Amino acid sequence: MTHLELYMGGSVDTCSSLRLASRGVACFNNRVTELRLPQLQVSDRRTDRLSDLKFLTKLSLRSNSFNGTIPSALSQCKLLRAVSLQYNSLSGTLPSGISNLTDLDILNLAQNHLSGEISRDHPRNIKYLDLSWNSSSGSVPTSIANLSQHQLINLSYNRFSGEIPASFSELQQLQYLWLDYNVLEGTLPSALANSSSHNSF
Repeated sequence: MTHLELYMGGSVDTCSSLRLASRGVACFNNRVTELRLPQLQVSDRRTDRLSDLKFLTKLSLRSNSFNGTIPSALSQCKLLRAVSLQYNSLSGTLPSGISNLTDLDILNLAQNHLSGEISRDHPRNIKYLDLSWNSSSGSVPTSIANLSQHQLINLSYNRFSGEIPASFSELQQLQYLWLDYNVLEGTLPSALANSSSHNSF
């Protein structure tokens, strides 16, 4: 399979309409809840129809050949808990509506071609955020400190500049923090440097 023929014919929100329902698709009550198509050389841009998957909770399209911007249709999948789009060729910035995904726990966009500043608005319950190996720039948003559930943040191998926000020390659940290989300056906030719960910097 080299393109998303999953969505051909009928409503894509029912498993009976999916041609590959037995491969990479999980359903509940005939509704698509998980879509996993990793390492299939998928490059088709019919991702605008993702918005039809109203019951989708997990999306994995990692290690494919997607390019262009991250589909804004993702922000309409309100039940999403995990999004894995790493190892593609996606560009641009995060869609502004992604903050509407209030159930999102995991967002992995590592190893793409994202650029520009990252949004100041984030899914409020996110725990795992990986934007490493991109070309994102600007300052590291202090608003990340408002996301009290964060356990892992990986912003390494980008072009972030300025100082590390002191507010990061307020992330009580944070266990892993990677900020290496940017152009950050200043010192590590003392609360982070002295914390034994943070395993990486």
